[in-house]
Amino acid sequence: MKISMKQMIIIIAIAIILLIICLGANIYRWKIEEERRKTLINYVYALSNIPFGEISDIGSTIKYLIDHNATDEILRYQISIYFHNTRILSYSSAMLQILTGDEKYRLFLLAMNNLKSFLITVKNKPNIREILRDNLDILSRIEEMFESISRIGNLTFDEAEKIFELSGKLKY
Repeated sequence: MKISMKQMIIIIAIAIILLIICLGANIYRWKIEEERRKTLINYVYALSNIPFGEISDIGSTIKYLIDHNATDEILRYQISIYFHNTRILSYSSAMLQILTGDEKYRLFLLAMNNLKSFLITVKNKPNIREILRDNLDILSRIEEMFESISRIGNLTFDEAEKIFELSGKLKY
């Protein structure tokens, strides 16, 4: 069975048309997925804005409560609020790291996990006031970092690294 030149051209033309159709479908599917990814990133940014803002007063609030002789129960309550905010930020960072592949979000996730561990441990210690007072300088420096960044979408790698380093210095 011999294939004529005309038949060969038709077969090649059909193959090229099928290839173009498959390529077009894949490009369309990729564009849809890229739009979904961008939408998810924007939702995660929005989810992070409030907890990010809440953490940006951690040093000054703890200092105020200690200076004004707040009860240990009030300190524990405030620590609980910060714990929940760091938990949201750690989940958000994990999602952003997966969605963007950006290493700064992994560092920020580790920093939030350090801060979260510190807060939950301190909350359950009988000498909460003393531990917080001993870590007030670091908490204030973390606050300054958060204030200068203002939202997770503005975070740079260097800032994430600095927050991670600071959170690793917390002692309990």
